[in-house]
Parts: sequence; C-alpha cells; structure tokens
Amino acid sequence: MDRGWTWMIVLAMVLFLAGMAECGEGFQPSWQIGQTWTIEASFRRLADGSNAWTAPQRWRYEVKNRKEIDGVDCFVLHITPVDRPESKTQAILCLAVSDLRPVQVIDVAPGADGRATATTRRFDGERLTPLLSGESPIPYDLPLFPLAAETRTGETTAGGFTGEAAHRADGLTFVEGVHQSWQPNGDGFEVTLETSGPLGTIRQTWEPGRPWATRMVSDAVRCTLVDGQ
Repeated sequence: MDRGWTWMIVLAMVLFLAGMAECGEGFQPSWQIGQTWTIEASFRRLADGSNAWTAPQRWRYEVKNRKEIDGVDCFVLHITPVDRPESKTQAILCLAVSDLRPVQVIDVAPGADGRATATTRRFDGERLTPLLSGESPIPYDLPLFPLAAETRTGETTAGGFTGEAAHRADGLTFVEGVHQSWQPNGDGFEVTLETSGPLGTIRQTWEPGRPWATRMVSDAVRCTLVDGQ
C-alpha cells in the first residue's frame, strides 16, 4: 500500500479514537496479573473436504506478568492447551496495557522433527491494528480497543474503521486489510472483523466483567468462553 494512504488511515484512526476519548474511555477488558480463563474451540475440517468440525479443545489463558517491549508496557498472556498438556502448541501474547493492542506475539508449535519451534511476530506501532490468529490453532483474535464510548447523552454508539493488520516475522513484513465494526448489545458489544485471511469474517460477543469474548464464530472456527470472570 502507498505510504501516503497508510498515514491517512493511521491519522483517521487516531482522530477517531481521540474523539471517543473525549466522550468517555470506552470498553475494553480489565486484566490483572495472575488472572486466568478458559476458551473452548472447534475448527472446521477444510483440508479433508469433510466440512465437519474438530472435537472441542480447551485453551487456558493466563496473564503471567507485565514487561516492557519496544518501550511499551505490556501484559504477557500465555495460552496453553488444557486437554493435552504435553502438546508443544502454545502462544505468548504481549499486549499493550493501555489498550491491549498487539506488540509482540510468539507462536510455538511442534516442527517436523517433533521439537518445539517458535515464530515471533512484531507489530508496527504506527498501524493501529486488531490481532488476528491467522493459521494458528489457538483462537486469540482481538479487536482494537476501546470499542466505543458513551456520548454526552449517556447513549452507547456503534462504530467502525478500515485499517491494516501488519506484522514482521523472519525479516519480512506482512500486511492484511481488515475492517472492524461493532454494535451495542445490551451491556456489551457485537464485534465484526472482516479479513481476507483464513478465518474470513469473525464475529465476537464482548461483555463487561468478562476477560475475553464470550463467543466467537467464523466460517472456520467457533469458540466459547467456558470459565473466566
């Protein structure tokens, strides 16, 4: 994408978020070190053409600590399998304490020789982007927070923006267009992430007092928060 357009997108998003801040802080999950929750996820079997879903697998999320990365104060979130603790598949998310935007993600998976291999992704701080799990078997997709703010009349508004999910891995920069939108749903929000990646359009339900989306569905995955306040 042309760099001029990139800066225009970034500027529009910054002004959008600044406008929300004037009306209120908006919604985002509240985390503390030591907090844990569990997600149950199933994936559609697209490779074998059966169109069936995998057996549900549970993942444990734990806010391990806080660490400064690239000058950003981050929560360090570890995600490990509950059903197969011996599995080498896990993820470490380093997310900005201020707004949970991705700063660094480490995906760990067994390699061809059975040994654990790690892939590190670092995110461009100039591109305010949602976090997409891509081809990872761990459903850690996150929208860009805050989702919305109350107006001066006390009403909660819908919103949305179009931007880029950009990260660096193995010396290369990968950019994926994404459109995020949300609608108020009672006390919470229905969030839609339209991507061109393997998960397609992602829909999530976020509720106050919950650390993660209570529900997530797409053509390729469906998830439920089964434990966590």
